[in-house]
Amino acid sequence: MDKITKILMNLIKCSIHKENIDVQQYCALSQKEKEQLFQLCSKHSISVIVGDVLGKSKMIEKTLDVKKLINESFMSVYRYEQSQTEIKKITHVLTELKIPYILLKGPRVRKYYPEPWLRTSCDIDILIHEEDLDLAINGLVEKCSYKKQERNYHDVPLVSPNNILLELHFNIKENMDNLDKVLIKVWDYSSPVGKDNCLEYEQSNEFFLFHLLAHTAYHFQHGGCGIRSILDLYLIHHQMPYNNEKLRMLCREAKIETFYEYVIQLSEVWFGECSHTPVTSAMEEYILHGGTYGTKDNSIAMDQTRQNGGHARYIRGRIFMPYGTLKIKYPILERHKYLTPVYQVVRWGKMLSSGKFKKYIAELHLSKRINQEQLDSAEKLLEALKLKF
Repeated sequence: MDKITKILMNLIKCSIHKENIDVQQYCALSQKEKEQLFQLCSKHSISVIVGDVLGKSKMIEKTLDVKKLINESFMSVYRYEQSQTEIKKITHVLTELKIPYILLKGPRVRKYYPEPWLRTSCDIDILIHEEDLDLAINGLVEKCSYKKQERNYHDVPLVSPNNILLELHFNIKENMDNLDKVLIKVWDYSSPVGKDNCLEYEQSNEFFLFHLLAHTAYHFQHGGCGIRSILDLYLIHHQMPYNNEKLRMLCREAKIETFYEYVIQLSEVWFGECSHTPVTSAMEEYILHGGTYGTKDNSIAMDQTRQNGGHARYIRGRIFMPYGTLKIKYPILERHKYLTPVYQVVRWGKMLSSGKFKKYIAELHLSKRINQEQLDSAEKLLEALKLKF
């Protein structure tokens, strides 16, 4: 762990454990090192946490950069209140329409943070049954003036008049067979939060934690999962009661049991008192490089490794989208598979007309520049975490 990373993790630890920061350690940083620290915060969407810690310390000079972080903390409180108001509106509509729903990720994770607004989120995720999707969308459009966006693999995005994004999920699958065969059971592991025909459901503690692990595993294999995902898991692991054997059973079925073990180990290195192992060190390097949403070179290296290091196979997969993925974009292919070539052409046409062609060309050029060292590192990491199958 390098100097900047160590100080960042110490600042996060001070926030979640409500401790005083090491002022001397922070003040010993050069201006360039402080800039690197703030850039790392921004890259991993944890500026709010660091801004709150630095803002509370009377011994820290409130430079322009520190003031920016503190301002982000104030804005996070505002966004949190906005989000809570929007959730009430959405769930009121769903309740009126008698649609069962589950609040996913952020709303439940937040209660394990010292303050709920410290857990930033750019959207609201709610799960409903697929058969209720059209009714829910029409209700939100008519009653709350939401604007519907293009359907994705597992959700339909809707944007509120004040620009808050709702991802209305009709499943929580990740388009990875090993994960999806367990994630499709979400309603089996959920129950009403109250009595008297309550329409709000909540995942069991074990399935809730499994869902976060599966989501983290998905992003980890597609470019990176960010520091915040590991922090979520650390806080939940330490504060939420759960049956470890039940969780392991779910992870085992999804083939992420080893990943679960190492992610918890890494969280204890970062936010607890454990020391690095070769595997957690490799995970740290990969995650820090990837940022909150992962980097394209990380993603390509992982994809090529899963495809046995094949640049040509990777390019072919990007040009000719696999049927399993294409049918999600074009549901008609479920019934008429023979139309697959036609919709490959439709997809290319959309790509050209939407201005994404340059982006794809840049990605293909980047794919050529992935060196053997990156591929070897990705392969070793996937093998150590038992994610290569």
